[in-house]
Amino acid sequence: LSSTTQQGAENTLIAMENGAVDFIAKPELSLSAEVDSVCLGTSVVLSATSSVENLLVWQLVKIVEGSNEVVSTEQKDSYTLKPTESASYFIFISDNGCGEFSSDTVRIVVDKPVDYSFESIPEKVCAGDEVTLKATSIGAEAKSVQWVKNGTTVSSELSFEDEPSEHTSYQFVAEAGVCPAFTKSFEVDVEVASDLSIS
Repeated sequence: LSSTTQQGAENTLIAMENGAVDFIAKPELSLSAEVDSVCLGTSVVLSATSSVENLLVWQLVKIVEGSNEVVSTEQKDSYTLKPTESASYFIFISDNGCGEFSSDTVRIVVDKPVDYSFESIPEKVCAGDEVTLKATSIGAEAKSVQWVKNGTTVSSELSFEDEPSEHTSYQFVAEAGVCPAFTKSFEVDVEVASDLSIS
């Protein structure tokens, strides 16, 4: 090959040493993901295809906040990753004669689990006593929260007050996108004072 090459939109024009002209087709290159969002700690599979094998340079590249990081230099059909942050990925290839090409980018969003702590909730109260149920977030922000009393939603806030008149089941539920929902249950017994008579 001579040093004269011309890169086109679909093909690469190459001037041969004997004066002949040849065209090399632009490689077909793609990258796809089985899902576009995962929970932190969960694996995701990226699938790569290329019409050219044994390339001089093959890189799976990760983009985070504008910076590129090479994840793999091995040409494979699929990559199993366990991302720790949201990022974009693409395949970069280079070959003698065909120049340099990149696939479209694939965006993977990493969702983080939610977690909560709770103020002390009594297991037993007297009839007429008020119970305060309060959750405090110690993890990622939930998409929605709710308190459920005996199977019925009674509040969409982190805390609420109630005056149970009988044995009551409370449940706190926080939805977290692709991560599993967080749930916590509490049982509260109610004691009714006996009637006193004086004779």
